[in-house]
Amino acid sequence: GDRGFCSIECRNRQIAGDEVEEKRALKKMAVPHRSDGHSNGQCETCNLLEELQARRLSREKKKQKPSIRKP
Repeated sequence: GDRGFCSIECRNRQIAGDEVEEKRALKKMAVPHRSDGHSNGQCETCNLLEELQARRLSREKKKQKPSIRKP
């Protein structure tokens, strides 16, 4: 960055510390493993996708039903 360092050692410490912080941040952002909810149906994304698919199927079934018109 824009910050000056008193020595190469101080600069290297800062770089090492920044790398550790970056790795921690990346771990927090990591995608959860399948065992975090997929096996017991608690994965929010999966639940939302299933709900969306069910809605689409429902709409398709409604479109396929012939409408009965009275004369």
